[in-house]
Amino acid sequence: MNTIKQLIMSFALLATAQAFAQNDIERVQSVADAIAENCGSPQWGPDSLKSIQNYSLYREFKKQGDNQTDLATKVKYYKDAYKGWKYIYLNAPSARETPHLDGYDIYEAFADMATDEAVKEAYIDSMLAVYDIRLSCFGETADLTMRKAFAWYSKRNKGNEEYVFGLFNRTVDLFNTEEGNSSMNISPAFLAPWMIMAIKAHKTAKVIDEEAVFDIFDQINEIADHNMAAGNDAGKYKGAADKCFEYMDKYGYLDPETISALATKKYNESPDNLATQVKVYKMLKAAKLYDDPIFFEVAEKVYQQQPNAALATFLAKRASSNGNYSTAIQYMQEANETETDSEAKAQNLLTIAQFYQAKGDFSSARSYANKAADLKPGWGDPFILIGRLYAASGPKCGPGTGWDSQVVVWAAIDMWNKAKNIDPSCATEAQNLINKYYQYMPSKSDVFLRPDISVGSSYQIGCWMGVTTTVRTAD
Repeated sequence: MNTIKQLIMSFALLATAQAFAQNDIERVQSVADAIAENCGSPQWGPDSLKSIQNYSLYREFKKQGDNQTDLATKVKYYKDAYKGWKYIYLNAPSARETPHLDGYDIYEAFADMATDEAVKEAYIDSMLAVYDIRLSCFGETADLTMRKAFAWYSKRNKGNEEYVFGLFNRTVDLFNTEEGNSSMNISPAFLAPWMIMAIKAHKTAKVIDEEAVFDIFDQINEIADHNMAAGNDAGKYKGAADKCFEYMDKYGYLDPETISALATKKYNESPDNLATQVKVYKMLKAAKLYDDPIFFEVAEKVYQQQPNAALATFLAKRASSNGNYSTAIQYMQEANETETDSEAKAQNLLTIAQFYQAKGDFSSARSYANKAADLKPGWGDPFILIGRLYAASGPKCGPGTGWDSQVVVWAAIDMWNKAKNIDPSCATEAQNLINKYYQYMPSKSDVFLRPDISVGSSYQIGCWMGVTTTVRTAD
C-alpha cells in the first residue's frame, strides 16, 4: 500500500526522477498498474462501511464543484473531495464506475490550475491512468476505449502518435465486434481526430503508408455517408467529413495529378486484382477524381465483385451526371433490391423517377414517383415531381401553345395542391410552382369557345397523362 500511496501522491506532487525517466505511456501505465491490482478486492474494499462513508462525503464536495464555473472555486471543492475520493480509489476501485469518471474531472481541473509544468504533467499522467484503471476493473468497451483515445489525443498525442493512432483503431474494432454495435454508430466528433492521427502516424511516426491513410479516410466517409443518409445528426457528420477532406487536402494527399498518376500506375500493374481495384477506387473517390479516365471502369469492376447498395447508388448518380440515364436506372434498381429500410427505398424510387424524367420517359417517371409515394405516405416530393412532369407536357400533348398544351397545367396544379396539403415541408415549393404556372392556364375566352365545358366542370386530359381534372381559368 505504501507504493500505491506514493504513486497516488504523484497526482498532487512532482513525479519522481525515475518516473520522468520513463516515456509517457510507461509512466501512465506504472500509475495505473499500482492501483489496478486492487480491482479484484471486495467491491467496497476491506472496510465497506468506511468506503461508503468516504464515497458519500466526497461525492457531495464533487457535485458542488461541478456546479462552479470559476476554475479556482471548482478546484477548491475538488480538493475537499480529493481525500474521500482517494480512499475509494486506493481501497475499492471496483466499487462503482463513478469514482473513475470523477477522478478524470478532478485531475483535469488540477492540471488546468497548475502553474508548474512538471506538476501539470504529473496530473495529466494521473488523469490518463484513470482510463487504464477503469478498464482493468470493469472491462474494455468501445465507448470507454473511445474516451481513452480522446483523452490521449487531447493531452498527449505529440510523441505518442503510434500509440494514440492505435487507440483510435482499437475503438473502431470494438464498435464493429461488440454485440449490437457497429462502427456506423461512432460519434461524428471521433472522425476528425482519427483522421489527424492517421496523418500523424504516416508523416510523423512513419508506421503506416499513404494507402493506409486513404483507407481511414474512406472508412470515415462511409460512416459519415451512412449517418447523413439515415438523418442521424446529418449536419455534424457532414461537417466532420468536410473537415477530414480539408486535412487530407492540407497535408498533400489530394493533389489531383499525384493521386491520378499513382492510381493509374497501381491499376495498370494488376487491373484484374480485386484488392488493387478497391484501393484504386478508394484513392480516386477520396480525391473526388470522378472524371479520371479509369474511375468509372474501376468502380464498376469493384461493384461486380462486391455489389452493395451504397456503391450501386454512387454509380447510378455518377452515370446520371454523365447523361447515361439507362445505366443510372439499372444501378439504382439494383441498389433498391438490397435496401431494407422503407424510407431509403422510397427515396431510391423517387431518384429512379427523376432519372426517367431526365430521360424524357414521363410515364415511367410518374409510375416510380407513385411507388415512392405509396411506400412513404404523407410525403409531398413525389407529387411535386409528378406536377413538374405534367407542367412540362405541353409540347408532348399539343403544339406547345394553345388549348391542348395549356390544359396540362390544371393537372400539374392538382398535384402541387396535393403535395402541400399532405406535407407541410414542401408547401412553399408547391405554392411557388402554382404561382408560377397559374398564368399558363386557359383564359375565360378559351373556355367560352368550348360550349361543352364550363369553369368548375370535369375535364379528361388524354395524351400520356390520362387524368381527370377541373376546368379553371387564369383570369
